[in-house]
Amino acid sequence: MRFVCIFVAALGLAAAYPKNDVVGANAIIQFLENPDEGESLDFEALILSMLERFRQTMITGSETLPVLDPFQLDRLSVDDQTIPLPGLRMTLEDLEVRKLSTFEINSLTFDIISVLRGLFGLSIDGEVPVIALDAGKYDLSVTALGFTIYGNGEAKIRVIRPRIKATLLIHLNIREGMALNLQEADVAISLEGFQTEITGIFNDPVLSEFVSRFLGNLVPELLEVFETEINEIVTDIFFEIAQDIIKDLDLGGILG
Repeated sequence: MRFVCIFVAALGLAAAYPKNDVVGANAIIQFLENPDEGESLDFEALILSMLERFRQTMITGSETLPVLDPFQLDRLSVDDQTIPLPGLRMTLEDLEVRKLSTFEINSLTFDIISVLRGLFGLSIDGEVPVIALDAGKYDLSVTALGFTIYGNGEAKIRVIRPRIKATLLIHLNIREGMALNLQEADVAISLEGFQTEITGIFNDPVLSEFVSRFLGNLVPELLEVFETEINEIVTDIFFEIAQDIIKDLDLGGILG
């Protein structure tokens, strides 16, 4: 769950904006100080440009962001406090997530709520055609529909068209080096399909194949049943990670 939220936070804020792109810091400051006199800015085009540059940064990394495609973790742990499934316990080791940089933006809107207060609204709807997740080792125990599933082995997961819709309220402070602060966030996730290839379920290859297909049907249904709870969890984690990303970010220095 955390790697998903890191991606959402980074995607929503696009911290890797180039120094020599469309608009500099002075133009933004001039617009905010004198919106009626300054040159009109196409903020939506500006953000889309940021996201395109961020797409490349996901592959190469930067001084402030690690490489996100592929995104690698030595270990990831999930339990029923993270996802509301009774008795869920799962660990993934040698985890690699690929194709995050192939994201597509379905829609993006930027609203100027209050220039005087520096408040802006950002709504973004994006998806990825497929996310490939491979774990060299997993350990799983979960109860669903009165049936306990457990096992350990290797796992390959393909998440088909995961979709993210985020609505953000952002404060831009031009008195402190164009500092960003996230005031509010509302994040929702969904997906079209979920494919798994898991070994080691009950130490039985036949049951492993059955459970892989079972989970392929179960996971999308669980996302629908627990939609509210899961989106609340994702929003909370997103808010925390987003604040970590932007707390030391000087947009004036980034924009040049």
